Amino acid sequence: MFCHEIGKTASIKGTLDNIKYNIFCLKEPDYVCKLMAMYGGLCSPNREQKGTARTCDDGSVVKFNYEEP
Repeated sequence: MFCHEIGKTASIKGTLDNIKYNIFCLKEPDYVCKLMAMYGGLCSPNREQKGTARTCDDGSVVKFNYEEP
């Protein structure tokens, strides 16, 4: 598989019976998690607010980017 470092992501685009699909891959320590979907991408949407942050119960802050559905 093309995901070598833990936490890295990748996607494969294809067409099956004239329907476009994506296979999203996430490298875990012992395996590669794969999810097939007929929508979306690994890119943030083209809009002004690209991400957000959340404060957890323990006070830590988690930041993440919005994904395009």
